[in-house]
Amino acid sequence: MFGLGTQELIVILIVAFFIFGAKRLPEIGRDLGKGIRSFKKGLNDIEEENKELLSEQTDNKTKQDTTAARDKNPLEKAVDDLPGVKEAREVKESIDKLKA
Repeated sequence: MFGLGTQELIVILIVAFFIFGAKRLPEIGRDLGKGIRSFKKGLNDIEEENKELLSEQTDNKTKQDTTAARDKNPLEKAVDDLPGVKEAREVKESIDKLKA
């Protein structure tokens, strides 16, 4: 636990007992627990926001790729109409997503 041994923790608790007294230690512990809990909640919220932004960016990229596919020249459209080409591109895109 943070590189502190049992003896060090006991000394810290004894010093805290002398400084704050028996009545204040439970309050301090409770407030410290609330602070840590809110800090963890804030970190989780930030991680969720990052995941949402990443999924939105991925969705936007997919939409751009679909739009770009519509703007292809006739030869590329003919190649896309060949059996298996569309499926191969989908597999390639899913592999690229897994790599990212």
